Amino acid sequence: MQAQTTVRAAGELTPLVRLFRANWRPLTLTYALYNVENLLNLAHPLVLGVAINGLIRSEYGGLSLLVGQHLAHLFVGTARHLYDTRAFTAIYTDTVTRLVCRQRDAGVGVSTVAARSGLSRELVDFFEHHLKAVFSSIYGVIGALAMLIVYDRVLVLLCGVILAPLVFLSRRLARRSFGVNAALNDQLEREVEVIEDGRTGPVSDHYGQLTRYQVRLSDLGAWNFL
Repeated sequence: MQAQTTVRAAGELTPLVRLFRANWRPLTLTYALYNVENLLNLAHPLVLGVAINGLIRSEYGGLSLLVGQHLAHLFVGTARHLYDTRAFTAIYTDTVTRLVCRQRDAGVGVSTVAARSGLSRELVDFFEHHLKAVFSSIYGVIGALAMLIVYDRVLVLLCGVILAPLVFLSRRLARRSFGVNAALNDQLEREVEVIEDGRTGPVSDHYGQLTRYQVRLSDLGAWNFL
C-alpha cells in the first residue's frame, strides 16, 4: 500500500512539472513579485522600530523609511495582484485548450475529456494558491526565527529541533493526500457517464465515493494542521 501511494505521488507531480516548464516565464515573474512583496512585509517591524527610535530622538529619517517601505509594499502587492489574474487565466486557457484538442484527437470520450478539462483547473490552482501558501509559511517561519534569534539563540535551536519531525510528518501526510486526490480525480472522470446513466444506484454510489474521498482529504488536512 505504501509503494502504491508513492507511485501515485510521483505520477501526480508529473503534470505539475510539465505545466511549469510550459509557463515558466509568467510563473517566475509572479513568484518574483510575490517574494519581493513578502520581503517588504517582513521588513515592516524592523523599519517601524527604526522610525520609532528616530522619533524619540526627534529625527525623521526613519519615518521616511517607513513611509517608503509601506508605499513599496502597496505598489508591489497591487502590481502582483493585477498580474496574477491575467497570468493564471491565460495559463488555464492555454492548458485546457491544448488538453481538449489533444484528448479528442486521441479519440478519448467526450465525458472523460469534459471531466479532465475541469480537473486541469486544479493544476493551475496549485501554482496560483497552494504554492504561494507554502512560500507564506516559509517566510513566516524565517521571520519568526529571525526575531527570536535576537532574544534567545537557544530557543531558535529548540525550534529547529521541533521543525525536523514536523517536516517528516508533513511529507508522509502529503504522500497520502496525493493518493487520495488521485483516486478522487479518477472518480470525477466518471461523473458525466454516471449522470448519463441516471440510475439511482450508480449515481448514489458515485457521489458517496466522492464524499468519502473528500472527507479523507479533509481529515488528512486536519491531521497536518494538528
